[in-house]
Amino acid sequence: MRVGFTLALSVLVAVTVSPVARASSNPGPWWTASPLSGTTSGARPVALAVVSPSDAWVVGNADRNGGTDAFGWHWNGASWMGQILPESTPAAADVYNQLFAVTADSTQVFAAGNGDFNQANSGVIIDRYAGGSWTYGAGATLSPPTDYTNPPAAFAEVGPSNIWLALTEHALGSTDLNAEAAVLEHWNGSSWSVMPRPSGIPDPATTDKSNSISAFSVISRTNIWGVGSVFWHDAVTGYNSRPLIIHYNGLGWQRVAAPPATGQFDGYSDVAAISPTDVWAVGTGGAQRLSPLLAHYDGTSWTTVSVPAAPSGAELASVAATGSHDVWALGGAGSGHAFYLHYDGHAWQQLAPPYDAGQVVTSGLGSIAVNQGTYWALGGQTVERLNPERLSASGFSQPSVQVHLGGTPDFLAGSTTHTLADASPFHLYSAVVQAGYSATPYRYVYAATYPLHDSPSGTTATIGVPPSLAAYSVSSGTKVPVAWAAVAAPTGYTYDVQVDPPGGTGYHNWITGVTSRASSYTPTTSGTYLIRARLRRLGTTQALAWSPAARLVVH
Repeated sequence: MRVGFTLALSVLVAVTVSPVARASSNPGPWWTASPLSGTTSGARPVALAVVSPSDAWVVGNADRNGGTDAFGWHWNGASWMGQILPESTPAAADVYNQLFAVTADSTQVFAAGNGDFNQANSGVIIDRYAGGSWTYGAGATLSPPTDYTNPPAAFAEVGPSNIWLALTEHALGSTDLNAEAAVLEHWNGSSWSVMPRPSGIPDPATTDKSNSISAFSVISRTNIWGVGSVFWHDAVTGYNSRPLIIHYNGLGWQRVAAPPATGQFDGYSDVAAISPTDVWAVGTGGAQRLSPLLAHYDGTSWTTVSVPAAPSGAELASVAATGSHDVWALGGAGSGHAFYLHYDGHAWQQLAPPYDAGQVVTSGLGSIAVNQGTYWALGGQTVERLNPERLSASGFSQPSVQVHLGGTPDFLAGSTTHTLADASPFHLYSAVVQAGYSATPYRYVYAATYPLHDSPSGTTATIGVPPSLAAYSVSSGTKVPVAWAAVAAPTGYTYDVQVDPPGGTGYHNWITGVTSRASSYTPTTSGTYLIRARLRRLGTTQALAWSPAARLVVH
């Protein structure tokens, strides 16, 4: 990309870039990765629920003894720890326990799935966490009307004593031996009970059309949305599926008309209800079930929304929003890669994943949640988090933001249009973020600390970009690749890198005056090493401030 001119990143953001800057046209925001520790071999995380920045839950299953255990992980604000959750029959040969859905609040956690006992029947599992321990069955009689349950399952929590659960169960009475039907259950604070089938949903016993509910989203106790699929098989066209949308108005559940099918295999996997007139649904469809689907409800009807050009095999699994002008839809893009879409209130845009492959979720992202303005996304064996920087009349919501090397913050403007300007000696860029919209205007490719000025508030925040390490915990004598830039230094500029070894001796020069972007460091003693870097202009005293330190623990 040429530099030194004004670049328009859609109609919402105008960016002026200096000759030093290197920006990408669709930069990916900085999602911080936290691995799911305490994991046994063959673990498969499936669903995510977030209570607070220091309280989140993931459930799924893990291999053991020739079968699988129901498995869960808890986030305490610093790390994830995993454990086997209650099940009526522990994992053994041909005994498969698995969890599909989770919901959590400050008083309790529910996880739902099934237990496949000797492949003969598959009973419902509902585990409850309260008072510091897990119990099986939640102390209630579930009374499922059929003999087994399969994925998907979904929770809708209005409050601790008002929770909906959708299960997918074997539909007795159908001529199709594999027929399934969505069954709704409700928690009233002390027990679960089966609720009437939503009106308008086909009964597999009379139509041979199966159905399932994949996700819910709650606006209020009288306004809840659910999405899923209706599916069937016939001798002429083979397997077919269509989107299923249901709505709760406080009195009962009804089926709502979905947009026309885009192909033979359409279905929705998640829904995000922002307001009564602003609801998004995502899924997969098309003739080969290889196309991502987007749909929107405007308070009157649902319509299909065009998806930006996507990689072959892309699918959307989950959607979440902080508001009408900040919506994320995530999924997989084939070959195990993540697929990110972002809506800024004007248009959907595909964003590239973060730069550092060592920190990127490379498998499809399967579950996303939003809590206190922070997005959480589950993919592979990690959970990613994104906290947008909010702009208001008083300035930045976070006075200091740390960005991964090659990433960019996500800026979200309130009721006022803002102009952001790099206040470093190099004046790398300026950007206009329109009122009510979000933007990712600049990719930070140099490890350093950057002052960023906001107008009209007159405030300044700092953007910290630490060096990237190939490993953050190694044995003494291990060679560790270190990157302090995503690109080679521009002409007339150079990099400096310093190390503070264990023992408190302070920083000393490791590499100075180089144009290369990376090298390898070999620690010789145990302890914690701090590594920082900056960009400097040759022949002057001008330089970016030293970066935040990357921490290398040596044992």
